[in-house]
Amino acid sequence: FVATALLRASGAGPTVIVSPLLALMRNPIDAAARAGIQARTINSANLHEWEQIQAEVAAGDVDVLLISPERLNNPDFRDEVLPKLASAVGLLVVDVLGDELEVVADALRFEHGVEVETFVCDLTVNARRNELIKRASADGDGDRELVGLCNNAGIMSYGPFHELPYKRELAMVELNATAVHHLCGGLRPGMVGRGGGAILNTASMAANQPLPNAATYAATKAFVHSFSEALHTELRGTG
Repeated sequence: FVATALLRASGAGPTVIVSPLLALMRNPIDAAARAGIQARTINSANLHEWEQIQAEVAAGDVDVLLISPERLNNPDFRDEVLPKLASAVGLLVVDVLGDELEVVADALRFEHGVEVETFVCDLTVNARRNELIKRASADGDGDRELVGLCNNAGIMSYGPFHELPYKRELAMVELNATAVHHLCGGLRPGMVGRGGGAILNTASMAANQPLPNAATYAATKAFVHSFSEALHTELRGTG
């Protein structure tokens, strides 16, 4: 929502978010309003509002459009509605799991003729991260080799640290920081050994200062920022 507000202020189009995590938000419309932006939602329960919402998006009256991921299983929505919505957006965020991920993969295979392999992985779990590293490091499978790593997964909470569920705060550290460190450590040697590759770690403007009511989040992003800058210097000249 913060990114949307900044992009809209600079003249960018609306944000489209497709994520199962939307169902976990207490009231995303009100949360967007508190951030100073106008949000609408598209789901299976408001079919009769879709045309009106699309018109509002086209008119520039909507800052962020929240879409439930099961809509991707609907061919009419996926082939007709979503491309129109996505054509003029300033930010497109897609966070899907399992079957929905395969729908996106199938579309890439069909439309672009590329090989796409999916792997659903809970990055907060050390053993699952090890499975992902092993799978991504299997350069001996055919003619493939790992050419890049993008660490983009992350979660955020809002509120005083002492009032937030600690298990979720701990999961945030595992996902936002430990997973970044683990995947870089597990996949970097192969790329360095071949003399080629790239690592992209997503931090945040929150990395630049302490952030009350988002203390854990800001701290994890400060780690990602510092760690990535150090790696950038260390890996210079390695390929």
